[in-house]
Amino acid sequence: PPPPPPPPPTPHMADSANKPQTKKHAQEAYQHELSAARKGDPAACYRISVLLDNDDGCPTGLPRYIAKEEATAWLMKAAELGNADAQYRVADNYETCAWNPEANATVEEQKDNHTNALFWYRKAAAQGKIAAFRKVAAYYSGGNGVDKKPAEAMKWLRRAADAGDKVAAFDLARLYQMEGVEQDHA
Repeated sequence: PPPPPPPPPTPHMADSANKPQTKKHAQEAYQHELSAARKGDPAACYRISVLLDNDDGCPTGLPRYIAKEEATAWLMKAAELGNADAQYRVADNYETCAWNPEANATVEEQKDNHTNALFWYRKAAAQGKIAAFRKVAAYYSGGNGVDKKPAEAMKWLRRAADAGDKVAAFDLARLYQMEGVEQDHA
């Protein structure tokens, strides 16, 4: 006999790999997540932000610019409630100037973006988000928004490498060579 068919899509949105297949599914997912988000579920707040920020079409029928504003508000709420994925995404938005995209940003505005990005990357890293370890290391290695501290960069790269991040292991080796920092053989 043939294998059983896969289960139907659920309204629960774990990530972008679990996109709803139809507009109806998207609306059901949105309502399900909105209910949980309103109750303060950090993961649901994050998923609502992803649904609202989805370029394939917002399930709410809101105009695009309003959906983007709502997405940002839910993303910040998720980050403030401690969702590491949201914290990482908030940091990335600051780092890439997505929330301050003016080409004429002052040096002070650019520094504020880097300061905010580092703050949120550190929050995500504190919860074990490996990609955030490498981002924090890059800030200390390059001196973006903070004083350049090769030893601090190495500490964060070592954490990422110890967690299995091969790029971090390569970057760590390169930093040893470039900065001449003594290797900790412990």
